[in-house]
Amino acid sequence: METHLFIESKDLLSRNFSKEDRDFFFEIFKDIDTYLYLNSVGSKKELKKSFSNLSEEKLRKKSDIFFDKILYGDNPFYVGPLAVCKKEDGSFIGYCGLFLTNDDPEPFVAVLPILRDKGYGKKIIRALVSSVFKFCKFDKVVAHVNKDNIRGKRILEGLNFTFCKISSSSFDAENQEFQYSIDRRSFEI
Repeated sequence: METHLFIESKDLLSRNFSKEDRDFFFEIFKDIDTYLYLNSVGSKKELKKSFSNLSEEKLRKKSDIFFDKILYGDNPFYVGPLAVCKKEDGSFIGYCGLFLTNDDPEPFVAVLPILRDKGYGKKIIRALVSSVFKFCKFDKVVAHVNKDNIRGKRILEGLNFTFCKISSSSFDAENQEFQYSIDRRSFEI
């Protein structure tokens, strides 16, 4: 089930992916941190090993397959993924979207590695959650963050998400996730 929701803020704008975004998507896809945080099947040790065994060519092929599924509408997301760009010049920053987790929207964000730690992740999450509360009937947004994803936890806590619980992956007991949530009243639109 997909819905149409776009984000816009003072300096960000989302849009559907286009064929021209393929190389940007690959830059995010081939990053080890993204690979570890977005792949939940297997232990971190197994994921690192499988990643290190992939040539650039194989990574490109996997990225292209995933990108084509997004581009041609064969994806499991409630919203997106959407390309996120700078409003001033349209340059690609990353992508975002929403899953439905137990009927609650859950945002996901990926930023180009070269643009990380510049505040874009927080701006994207803020704009995405703001759009959810403005245009959808959801009263709560949830987020799951890998225990090692310090950047992700900082972003959520900085946006007043509340820590709820720790859960373990069914594939790897050491691969724990922190669950956060925020409700409509607690979020400043």
